[in-house]
Amino acid sequence: MGKRLFDKKNRFGIRKLSVGVCSVVVATCFLGVTTSYAEEQVENSEPREERVETSDVDHQGKEEKTVNEHQEESEHASAATSEKENGAVSQGTEASQPATSLNEEPEIADYGPLPSKAQMQYHREELAAFIHFGMNTYYDREWGDGQEDPYYFYPEHLDTDQWIKTLKDAGFKRTIMVVKHHDGFLLYPSKYTDHTIAKSGWKDGKGDVLAEVSASASKYDMDMGVYLSPWDAHSPLYHVDTEDQYNEYYLNQLKEILEDPKYGNKGKFVEVWMDGARGDGAQKVTYTFDKWFEAIRKAQGDIAIFSAEPTNVRWIGNEKGIAGDPVWQKVNPDKIRNNPSNSYLNHGDPEGKQYSVGEADVSIRSGWFYHDNQEPKSLRELMDIYFKSVGRGTPLLLNIPPNQDGKFADADVARLKEFRQTLDQLYSVNYAAGALVEADSTRRNPLYKASHLTDGDEKTSWAPSDDAKTGSFVLDLGKEQHFDVVELKETIEKGQRISGFTIDVAVNGQWVPFGAGSTVGYRRLIKGQPVDSRYIRVSITDAQATPILNGVSVYKTPASIEETDGYPLGLTYHSDRTAERANGQWNEEGEGVRGTSMWTKEKGASVTYQFEGTKAYVVATVDPGHGEMDVYVDGQKLATVNTQNPSRKRSQKVYETPDLAAGSHTLTLVNSKGDAIATEGIYALNNQEKGLFEFAQPTLAVKKGDPAQVVVKRKGGSKGSANLKLITEPGTGVHGKVYKDTNVTLEFADGETEKTVQVPTLDFAGKATDVYDFQVKLLHPDQGSLVGFIPELTVQVMNEDLLPENRKEVDDQDPKLHYSEGWHHETDNKDFSNGTESWSSFNQVTDEESKKHIEVTITFKGTGVEVRGVVDPSHGLYSVTLDGKEIAFEEEGRGYDYEIDGDHYFSGYGDQRKLDQSLVNLQGLAKGYHQLRLHLDPALNDPQSSRAIQVDRFILSGKDSQLLSQEELQQIIREGVEKIKTTSLDRLKAALKPTVQGQLTELTQLLGQERPDLVVAANQVEVLESILEDAHNYEPLTQTRPDQGVRDLILEKPELLIEAEEIPFESQTRENKDLAKGESRILQAGKVGRRLKLIEVRQEEGKEIRTEVDAFVEVEAQDQITEVGTKEAEESPLIADMPTPTTPVTPSKEQPEVMTLSQTEDKKEKERPVLLQPKTPEAVSVLTSDHSEKEGVESPSLPSEGKLPQTGTKESVFFAWLGLLGLGFLGGGAKFARRKE
Repeated sequence: MGKRLFDKKNRFGIRKLSVGVCSVVVATCFLGVTTSYAEEQVENSEPREERVETSDVDHQGKEEKTVNEHQEESEHASAATSEKENGAVSQGTEASQPATSLNEEPEIADYGPLPSKAQMQYHREELAAFIHFGMNTYYDREWGDGQEDPYYFYPEHLDTDQWIKTLKDAGFKRTIMVVKHHDGFLLYPSKYTDHTIAKSGWKDGKGDVLAEVSASASKYDMDMGVYLSPWDAHSPLYHVDTEDQYNEYYLNQLKEILEDPKYGNKGKFVEVWMDGARGDGAQKVTYTFDKWFEAIRKAQGDIAIFSAEPTNVRWIGNEKGIAGDPVWQKVNPDKIRNNPSNSYLNHGDPEGKQYSVGEADVSIRSGWFYHDNQEPKSLRELMDIYFKSVGRGTPLLLNIPPNQDGKFADADVARLKEFRQTLDQLYSVNYAAGALVEADSTRRNPLYKASHLTDGDEKTSWAPSDDAKTGSFVLDLGKEQHFDVVELKETIEKGQRISGFTIDVAVNGQWVPFGAGSTVGYRRLIKGQPVDSRYIRVSITDAQATPILNGVSVYKTPASIEETDGYPLGLTYHSDRTAERANGQWNEEGEGVRGTSMWTKEKGASVTYQFEGTKAYVVATVDPGHGEMDVYVDGQKLATVNTQNPSRKRSQKVYETPDLAAGSHTLTLVNSKGDAIATEGIYALNNQEKGLFEFAQPTLAVKKGDPAQVVVKRKGGSKGSANLKLITEPGTGVHGKVYKDTNVTLEFADGETEKTVQVPTLDFAGKATDVYDFQVKLLHPDQGSLVGFIPELTVQVMNEDLLPENRKEVDDQDPKLHYSEGWHHETDNKDFSNGTESWSSFNQVTDEESKKHIEVTITFKGTGVEVRGVVDPSHGLYSVTLDGKEIAFEEEGRGYDYEIDGDHYFSGYGDQRKLDQSLVNLQGLAKGYHQLRLHLDPALNDPQSSRAIQVDRFILSGKDSQLLSQEELQQIIREGVEKIKTTSLDRLKAALKPTVQGQLTELTQLLGQERPDLVVAANQVEVLESILEDAHNYEPLTQTRPDQGVRDLILEKPELLIEAEEIPFESQTRENKDLAKGESRILQAGKVGRRLKLIEVRQEEGKEIRTEVDAFVEVEAQDQITEVGTKEAEESPLIADMPTPTTPVTPSKEQPEVMTLSQTEDKKEKERPVLLQPKTPEAVSVLTSDHSEKEGVESPSLPSEGKLPQTGTKESVFFAWLGLLGLGFLGGGAKFARRKE
């Protein structure tokens, strides 16, 4: 941890900050201007509807052309080149550029990790098929246990030609065959195990599915891969005690497959698949991956390898087939080895050092293996997956499971044909082919012409000039075209670079947003609402290095998968243009859910819609400048809706009426206060009172092992019976490991409006932070009913402590938090939680000593804590201390990190500014009290730089979690000790007494320290309380029956005395050759120490029995040290030196003093301050940093208006009398008395 961040590539404090608005704001803020430390955004207080923008300014400050100017120049260019048009269109047309020397700039150098040949091949193939087939197919389950009988594997009509030809016709370029799943059953006859197809009844044990698939792949020239599960539930070798033999066993199976020329496409494989799945309770066998990989490459050369290790293909982090945005095709190998989070896999790593192709896997059905009660995904679902996998630069691995007959199901084959037809229609016309391109700048090198973007050749590229990381260009399609997809392609052979882009289209002379995203990668498809436009503007807003694009295309999706307005099919739409306007001016716009909307700022202005049906939904635009609208139905006011929102969003459902009687209704919207409101229209449900079905909520959090209580509601009518299906599908969690698959038909009776379905979840093993999800879907309602606004439910399965009801959010400006000096606390920033944020930096702190201690401390009770804040190019590295111990960044999921020479550090540094990031996330802590310190550490950063730290909120987890001030922690300890003090040990079980007495001694000694650790003390008090409050820890209560009848039982407690006795000091004598012989002097005066003893006094048969229960030294004795001279006398001076008299110090002869409790307290008050008084608590001093004894800051109190309290630690005081009270608990009460000798 000793390396400073600025030592690596001069990045921290020396490297130039990234160019951008946020850097300017940071610099301004650090110079003392009282603006919020956040990315500055210009907000107009007037509603957006009043703004008409015809131009804007690009990142380099030069004015961009308006749409009309682009149109004029394009038409002029077209006229000037009309004679060459026929030849130019096919190759693309270069817009006019200033005359420059084309060779002024060199070819762009490679950046970051680069894809291998095998990886580029997979990018280009895009579509791969998974085939799960085995014992699970015949046992109707997903995960086998290895005890299946191979005899029942019997694919009577196996047709591998049907498999491969169907896939080939559907556009798939590779097939990965599951040869062995987790049950260990092999689809080929192996000489290393008998749990194979050779033991099946099919073909008398002479069949070989792998050989037949390979022959079909060779026949139809299909690239082939193989899945061989490392986990083998059948093999007796799969045990930690025999892992060497198992690793060799697995290696032999790999060689059997990869070295046999009858397997693969003409003996060739392009991918080997070995996942990291392992069931709960399975042996933790350590795999010899390196040895396996060596054998794979030796047999097959440059090949894609999928594994849990940092190989060239990785899992995308879920089984939904969805890549993230951003998705970086690079990772850090050490993070992959260290059990990375699903989010890390899903998004990749912008700082990754290894190129890694994310592979998005999903099944065409909800299960990986075939089950009769499941059905294929809809065409719309498949295309949505396609756009979120292939359309994000990630290959799609789609599973198609054969049935028990050995064939693809007819329904699956039909869906794959639809899928292929849809893709063919999508790509049938590229409206950007040969389009005119005008770039704001182009690199002065013939390799990078703007015309390359539309020439259809991925070997040619465009890049901006001067190594810029941003740039834009405009496409002129020649005429207005109807489209809804824009494709961008990045030249990833030179490294993935782009991290932000936007796309605008020209509509009615205005630039209108069409889409935006983060990464581009090999291929990015941006699907938007269908639009008619001639001009498209693409802006690269951020990149790690100079962006290089090799293609832009424009397409139109078939009507079957057009982007809908997001509202359920079957609802009736009523446009704002049909509404009756009254009491004010309404301004029309050409945007909205169906292309229109209108707005007003006049108080009382209203619009009224007329509709038929049983329910209506109000659709409106929300915006930071918008306000409230009143909603009336049939003349009765039902609600006031606030349409203000931190960001502007079109076409939002802002209100839903209650169920209404069938018939005609009116719905009126009224401007409540004079702020802007907008309306786009309403949707009405009118289906003869059949209603619609939807889930009660879009997400549901469940404790692992508990059933998910899934509620389905019928709204807007319940007339007649109706049926619909409810199914489950995997997400980041798979069934058999996280949940049990559920596939049921819900039967609603006439008038029934709600049903609850229990979906079982499983108590999976894993980290405390693990959260897995799966989907529950509603399908195929009958009798004219509809599926509503929530047709899918995401169930999140987690540890109990992570459930929303067990998580508590703490604002960054809660007065119970402790900030060091130099922090700025902003209170009016809408981009942050509750509008507040706190930040500090090295150049905000004036003195060098304070720069060492820029930190925030949180004290809490719970099992986890998360600190969320800002990642920024100007932020630094942090040290994190939990309960007094520094925490290393050991694994993914602990927060945001930065890597230096293989070591990882908690960090707020990032190439891009990002809000609401998890800076620190520590979960699975022991139940109890904790203290976390987050420190901008000068040992890791250059303290002369402007490195910063910025926090937004804190999240506590665990049942009854709570934030605590130091005073509250004192009170908890005080009350706990009082309870302990009044508890008798008489009936405590003998086995527990030594434990309790030992814990009491530790607590007493801790509280007697000058600077007690209150967190440790509070935990010790809580442990003692839990023991003493548990009735099971006591012997049964017995009663006595005196001779004269039964009397009330009186329990007498022993008397406790605390005796104080002196500890005499010892004397030491040292010679001093510089001191005259016969002389002496005292270097250190002796001091008498004191020992406290706890004496238990009992009366037994009239005699006093005294027993010493415990003792400890309160004050150590201090030796007296005297120096004696040894120097011989010289000639006598004229005046003799007078010897220095020595006054010996002798130990006191007083008897040990035994005092009353009040006398002891009086004496202690004279000796040193008392930390706690019984009725008036003082501030508690807590050691939260190495410098806390130098701080003299008052304890937190309620802040003055608009200000935060000064926080920190107070000068240390003594905690001893509380310890003495604690000692008294053994007998229920302590008493001090003078001991008689």
